[in-house]
Amino acid sequence: MDLAVLEAKYRSTEQERSLLTAADRTFWTLQDFERQGLAVHPDLAVLSGYVLAPPGQLQKVQDYLERAVGDYHAKQPLAPGPSKETLRAACGLPPPPL
Repeated sequence: MDLAVLEAKYRSTEQERSLLTAADRTFWTLQDFERQGLAVHPDLAVLSGYVLAPPGQLQKVQDYLERAVGDYHAKQPLAPGPSKETLRAACGLPPPPL
C-alpha cells in the first residue's frame, strides 16, 4: 500500500476515511463496510447492498474491461467473447443480484 494513502487515512476525518478506504477495492458489501466502522460517504454509491468504489476507481474497471475484451478478440477473432463471469472475477466485481 502507498505510504501517502496511509498517511491520508490517518489524518482524515471519518467521512474522508470512508472515501479513501472505499477506493481500496472495487466494491464492499455494506455489512463489511459498516463492520470496518465506516459511514457511507456522500460520493459513494450503494447498490443492492454493495458500496461501490469512487468514480475514478470505476473508470479503471471500465478501461480494464475494454482492454481485456479487445485483447481477447485480437487473439481469438472468431470466438464470441470472454464470459461475463471471467471478466467479473478478474475485476473484483460482485456477483449479479439474484
